[in-house]
Order: sequence, then C-alpha cells, then structure tokens
Amino acid sequence: MKAKSLPLKNNNKIASRLFSGVDFTALSKAIMGLFHTSSEKHGADCLLIAEHAKELLNQEGINAELVIGECAIRVDGNDGGAVISHMSNSAKSNSSGSELGFHAWIKINEVWNVDFTTYQIPLKMKALDAIDGRATPVSWSPEFIVFRSSDCSTFEGVQESFKSGVIHYSPGCPDKRKILDEHSNYSIDQEDHENLKTIYETVKSGGEFVVHGPLGSLTLTK
Repeated sequence: MKAKSLPLKNNNKIASRLFSGVDFTALSKAIMGLFHTSSEKHGADCLLIAEHAKELLNQEGINAELVIGECAIRVDGNDGGAVISHMSNSAKSNSSGSELGFHAWIKINEVWNVDFTTYQIPLKMKALDAIDGRATPVSWSPEFIVFRSSDCSTFEGVQESFKSGVIHYSPGCPDKRKILDEHSNYSIDQEDHENLKTIYETVKSGGEFVVHGPLGSLTLTK
C-alpha cells in the first residue's frame, strides 16, 4: 500500500466540529508566540510544548494525554533526504540536539491526536543541514497537525515516499522511562502557562497580539 499524505484540511475541519470548544488554530498560534520568544531550547522542546498543550486542553474540558514515542515526517517529496525523524534507533534518528530519539505529542481521545510542533520543521531542518552541509527543501510545514492512527504510514513508507506530508507517529519507545526521568524538570511554569492562556484567548477573539519575551518578539494574527 502506497503511503498517503496527511489530509490536513479535512482533518482540521473534522476536529473543529468534534472539539468545538477548542480553537486549535488559536492555540497553535499561542504556542508559537510563547515558545518562539522565550524557549531557550526552541526546536527541541516538544515535551514542554506537549505538557502546556495538555494542561490547557484539560482546562477546556478535553481529557488530553501526553504521548511519547517515535515520529517521522516527509517535508518534501522531491528530495530523498527531506525527512525529519525522531526514532529511538540511533541509526534512524536525525532529530537535532537530542541524545535520545523521541517525540512528544497529545492524544485528544481514542481516535484523534494533535502535534503543535510542526511549525518548527524549517528550524529543525536548518539545524540538520548545518551539520550535514546540505540545503534540504522544505515544502510542507503546517503550524500544527491533527491526525488519526490510520493517517500514519510506516517509517519506511515516509522514507520511500515521493509525496510531502507523509507522517509516521508511533506511541512508545524503549527509552520512555529514561526520558521522563531526565526531563523531570519539564514541569510547566505556571506564569508561562497563564501567559499562554492570555495569548490564546486574545488570538481566539480575532485580535492582533504582539508577544514579547526574553528572546524576541512575534506578532500573531489568526
């Protein structure tokens, strides 16, 4: 069976109907604003982003859960190396700045998942290219994705595909316990979380919002 690109627009429409109390686009913008301007590990902060997102979704009435596992995304269909991967097998992993190959995302319910870190794809590929001396094209980098297990391909399917937007997400990895132990200090800062909620509510209302942080500023519009 050929690997298929993620049906991004259709999934977003379905999720907006199923979880009508949550504005995923506004939440994605809020996460971008907070982490772009304040995260010293931007591009390698998926666990903290997932923790913040889970907490806010819980507050919005969704029983969201943190998921730690493996991930691979084809970001361009015309370049064989245009894959961002976070795999526990070091021979497969090319996730920048990480000793352990893993990724973190959110399980919304038994069917649906959301990853709010895909806006970082160009940043991650730039870091990889700096190491490899390449100039890898990135033609697919949505700000966030909602997906089902049935939307996912195998890791090999992502590698071999000639289509961008082919994804592989697999819950669980051999080093999960070690990851949680080594990142035990990733408990969310409550002041940061209140800032995230403020940004979220402002963007959701449709207003323009400029986020200022220790690492810069970012203007957000829905």
